[in-house]
Amino acid sequence: MQRALGYIQHIGPESTVQYETFTCGHCNGIVRMQKDVSLQSLDMAIRQGKEKRDIRRCHGCDRLTCPSCQKNPTCTPFERVLEAVERRARLRAL
Repeated sequence: MQRALGYIQHIGPESTVQYETFTCGHCNGIVRMQKDVSLQSLDMAIRQGKEKRDIRRCHGCDRLTCPSCQKNPTCTPFERVLEAVERRARLRAL
């Protein structure tokens, strides 16, 4: 899980705000976490089976997913999508 975590820093004229982020395992999108949810508390909650708000792990690939990917009942990790695209490109090249 640690590979997919990071942070965004918004620098404004009056203040600087940092948000912790994660990369969705299905669409490869960057998702900003709620301000009161830290990476440590998220990791602890996931280990205890108590997931926080809109942040959940996919039971198929065991990766963090964004709210829009959670609506899709099938598990399709981003790497699997890329492999399918590469496979089609190889077949067309023949």
